[in-house]
Amino acid sequence: MFVLYKLKFISLGSAVGLIAERLKVEDPQTHVDDQTATDSARMQLLIAPHEGAVRAGGVRWEVPVATEYEEPPITYDVWTPIAEEIWSHDRCEKKGDFVRLDKIGINWVENRIVYFDDDGTSTEF
Repeated sequence: MFVLYKLKFISLGSAVGLIAERLKVEDPQTHVDDQTATDSARMQLLIAPHEGAVRAGGVRWEVPVATEYEEPPITYDVWTPIAEEIWSHDRCEKKGDFVRLDKIGINWVENRIVYFDDDGTSTEF
């Protein structure tokens, strides 16, 4: 007997796809094609975590220190909530599949988030 592991969270791209499909069914007059539905789904996902309607989290990470090779432990990553002020969408600039909010940028196609420090430097996740 095989038991399939079910992820607790889904990627941004998967969430966009699910929401877009639902929007096309629920409101076909507004969401007449895939792109319109995808754009609406992305905007919902930009707003929902900030308002608390959707839980958004990021994995805690540190820069690894060079050591001798060790077998990786079988443990789970520790997930922490993304701070509301980081996910703020007061600034929303769209360039293709990339959206820049106040403190983060989201690449929808590559499922990547970029964090911007106050001085404008960025870190990719």
